[in-house]
Amino acid sequence: MRLDKLTTKSQEALEAAQELAHQHSQQQVDGEHLALALARQQDGIIPTLLQRIGVDLAQLQADLEAELARRAKVQGASTADLYLSTELKQALDTAQAEATQLGDEYVSTEHLLLGLLAKGGSALGRVLKKHNLISCVSFMRLFRLLISKVLLGSRAVSALCSFKISIAGCKRSIVRVRQASLGTLYSPFTLAR
Repeated sequence: MRLDKLTTKSQEALEAAQELAHQHSQQQVDGEHLALALARQQDGIIPTLLQRIGVDLAQLQADLEAELARRAKVQGASTADLYLSTELKQALDTAQAEATQLGDEYVSTEHLLLGLLAKGGSALGRVLKKHNLISCVSFMRLFRLLISKVLLGSRAVSALCSFKISIAGCKRSIVRVRQASLGTLYSPFTLAR
């Protein structure tokens, strides 16, 4: 993954993940660090999106903090000693691939979250599964697709956010989503009003 292809928000999230690792006296920056950084991003879209799909943001952050607290600590580690875990590197590569597939030049925070959902590692997977995020990859793909390819105005973003995801239905049914302002039909995603 080329770091110069990260959006400003993605760069900030990665820097915050490194800072979290340093604060926890951990040398390895993992998916849990990045997921927590994304969930905490004050003016980022990820916290809003997670709340819109029914995730208890405070509980998700607490669970990620608990996972980080369980990890081994390295005394005297400096920020120069930090390195990315294999799983995080794979998640970043997946985020880059997602951006490329969607025709985006830069990797946004939404791409980062998709990468973490796909390749974040088993510990992160357990936390995300507890919050029903693993089953919502389709929604995340739809959201990113609509933002990057089709929807250009805040009115359209509001239209998408007015949908409430049916977590349980993600695996069982397919409902067509019609984006009224463009008349475009999307079918492989489950959403309920």
